[in-house]
Formats: sequence, C-alpha cells, structure tokens
Amino acid sequence: AGTLRATVEGSRAEEKPYSYYGWDLGPGISIFWPRYTFLVGATFSVGARKYAEVDPVFGQRREDERARAELTVGNKKWRWRDNYVALVASVEETRSNIGFYSYRKSNISLVVE
Repeated sequence: AGTLRATVEGSRAEEKPYSYYGWDLGPGISIFWPRYTFLVGATFSVGARKYAEVDPVFGQRREDERARAELTVGNKKWRWRDNYVALVASVEETRSNIGFYSYRKSNISLVVE
C-alpha cells in the first residue's frame, strides 16, 4: 500500500530569530506478507523551514532544507506484554544556509504499540 504524509509546522519562541514555519512531504510504501505476518515499510520525506528573523550570532536569516529516509520492519507475532513490536531505522539530514546548523543523524528505535 502507498502512503503520503504532508505536514505544515510552526514554532513560536520567545526570541524571534528562533521561531520558524515549515513543511514536510513524505511518500511511502508498506508491504505485508500475511502468510508470515511480516511487514516492511519505507518512507522518504523532504521539507524546509524558514526562521522568522536574522540569527543574532551569524547575522543572516536561517533557512533549512531537510530530508529523511525511514525503514520499518515488524512482524505481528513479535509481542512484548501483548503489544506489537517493530524496529525502525532512519537517517535524517538538515542542510542550512548557516553551516553551523547543518547536520546528519541516524536513529534505530524499537516501537511498541
């Protein structure tokens, strides 16, 4: 099955240079094999953030571009205290016009539903 996630976000900080608005768009796919009760999902999203005012340290208005890839693996037979368990791995990269704020992070998490 295909999925599509769209997000609009905003954050208001006491200090205006750290307030922002942004968006995120993420298509994905999930595949379920009933015979094995095995589920695999993948999403890839892109987005952007613009900050309200000039950064007081770097002297320019911050603008970020973001990309994220996520892979989910689960099995309906994987249980913990009668809850479904899945493994989620992701990689996220933020590229900012102010290099100090650019980064890449990886994450592995265990989801219990």
